[in-house]
Amino acid sequence: MDLTEFQDKETDKAFLDYLQTVDWEGAEMLYKALSAGEFQDKFGESSRSFYVTDDDKYVGFFNLTEEDYVDVPEYNKFITMLYVDPDYRDSHLSEAFIKLAEGLLIMEGETEAHLITKHEGLYEKYGYERVHHLSEGPNDNDYLYKKVLVDD
Repeated sequence: MDLTEFQDKETDKAFLDYLQTVDWEGAEMLYKALSAGEFQDKFGESSRSFYVTDDDKYVGFFNLTEEDYVDVPEYNKFITMLYVDPDYRDSHLSEAFIKLAEGLLIMEGETEAHLITKHEGLYEKYGYERVHHLSEGPNDNDYLYKKVLVDD
């Protein structure tokens, strides 16, 4: 499997085409931001988008962003829009993607990773701790999780 960082709409046109086939609102939001060249404007200047392929098939994608879909200014460096294609589910790829994202954050000098999700109890098995219940997001209940990657 290969990890690729999204460069631009011309270089990564096939990935944008793939995003349009994904039946998930996160993929639609990502497609709009990337295809319009507004990803950094929307999620922060240092934000980056990645996709994983296996030969010519898309396995999934995730982002490292400064902001997420709920504004929590005291936190940054979020793992966002993590998605594994249905053909590759039940293969522990969510965990592999999280570890890839955490490794990239460590390489950037970050000591913590954050996630916002509507799913309670999903990320604890990967070492994340729920630190806030967020009621002002688009869902009735959103949760902010953090994980210490390296000690300061």
